[in-house]
Amino acid sequence: MCGIIAAIDTNQIPIAREALWHSIQSMSHRGPDGQNLWIDPTGAVGLGHARLSVIDLSGGTQPLLNEQVGCVAVVNGEFYDYEKTRSQLQSEGFTFKTQSDSEILIPLWEKYGTECVHHLRGEFAFALWDYRKEVLFVARDRFGIKPLYYTNHNGRWIFASEVKAIKALGVPIEFNNLSVQLAFTYGLNDTQTLFNGISQLAPGHLMVISGKNVNSRKYWDFNYPEQGHTSNMAFEEAKEEVQRLLLESVALRLRADVSVGIYLSGGLDSEVEHIYRANAERIEPYLNHLRYATMPNES
Repeated sequence: MCGIIAAIDTNQIPIAREALWHSIQSMSHRGPDGQNLWIDPTGAVGLGHARLSVIDLSGGTQPLLNEQVGCVAVVNGEFYDYEKTRSQLQSEGFTFKTQSDSEILIPLWEKYGTECVHHLRGEFAFALWDYRKEVLFVARDRFGIKPLYYTNHNGRWIFASEVKAIKALGVPIEFNNLSVQLAFTYGLNDTQTLFNGISQLAPGHLMVISGKNVNSRKYWDFNYPEQGHTSNMAFEEAKEEVQRLLLESVALRLRADVSVGIYLSGGLDSEVEHIYRANAERIEPYLNHLRYATMPNES
């Protein structure tokens, strides 16, 4: 869990460095291992990051700056299986300064543009400023695991992991009475919040801001097969495939340079521990050299 903040003033009004720093500090509980910021020379764009170190503890400081490409980015979350993507990019001539999973974002943006989201696997929310193209690109993971709130306050777009970080940049925060009522009756939808003028970027969505042009779109949704076009996979084969995918999923999430813990609830995921114990040797091909937590034996 980290905290990110990104602000762009479409009226070219400079963003106060002190205000941006205060915004980052308001999320220090999300990132106790370091807080940093970057402000464009024009002053109209600023990005900040509060870091909880998980991968590349000493070298993964953000914001990530790539002067060769002309981009700076902040990421909250993790890109799973990033080493495979990193190796592929290196074989194509891209270079990296750190061992951080977050660093693959900028070369993927350079190669694919907004379509880079289709090459990212994980739970994430990020903001990337391409200062050569003067484009701000933000996106949220497919299921909305990582939060991303935003507002447009007098032409200043602000994106943040928490509403309090938006408030710290001088945006007045007031409860929306209708939203509060809905929250306690039917619940809020993917874009609503409890506050006037504050929205969430919906899961599986991205937004691009270029000058005064703003484009938001869905990049992913569930792909349910049409009736009559479902797979004819046999039950045993389907069971093996589900098990394979669960093992792979668990293995990828164990990649860390710190101690790893597992949190289980009362649903399907509670079966993962049993699957892990019974198939630990089958997980090893997915782990390779990755560090992982050994589950205790059945008593």
